[in-house]
Amino acid sequence: MAGMLCVALLLTSLIWSAAPTAGLAGDGRRQQQLTALPPRGWNSYDSFSWIIDEAAFLDNARIMANRLLPHGYQYAVIDFLWYRRIAAGSGVGAYGFDSMDQWGRPYPDPQRFPSGRGGGGFRPIADKVHAMGLKFGIHLMNGISTQAVNANMPILDVRTILKELERPVVLSISPGTAVTPALAENITQHVDMYRVTGDDWDSWKDVRPHFDVAR
Repeated sequence: MAGMLCVALLLTSLIWSAAPTAGLAGDGRRQQQLTALPPRGWNSYDSFSWIIDEAAFLDNARIMANRLLPHGYQYAVIDFLWYRRIAAGSGVGAYGFDSMDQWGRPYPDPQRFPSGRGGGGFRPIADKVHAMGLKFGIHLMNGISTQAVNANMPILDVRTILKELERPVVLSISPGTAVTPALAENITQHVDMYRVTGDDWDSWKDVRPHFDVAR
């Protein structure tokens, strides 16, 4: 994928809470309520890598709604490469296996997420997640994918789509692993949250540096 910026609700790292921007991030007061505390929830990558499917995701969302929602865990997130087909030769670094429309926009792999067939996208899954009392999130890489560039696809302005959403959206970005709080200065007016550390794994090697960032 082009670029290193990830757009997502990433719940495993320290985040910088930024001032919301009208239009992109939604109504200010309501948006501030959404980001008053760090988001808590579950994303699929650590347990499933990129190959999670609809049934497995909804099973985990139901468990979270039943056991963790009462404790404030409310975000159920489909991470990384939900648009990529599982096939011979496919993988994290593979190209040519992504599901895309005529504008180069990814849509859920219909084999892994069958409820989205026929143009439904993630709406059916999001509706089920919202019915559980949870919030739904996805991971996206920024920029234009190599597959879309190679096919010379026209690109649709996504700002129009964001303005047409009927519900508030928390926009969190992750500029890779070499991030610092200082890098947030130029983007705080455009996003709700900004990641200021790399990935956290279950080792002190990853955790210790975060204390310095948090001070």
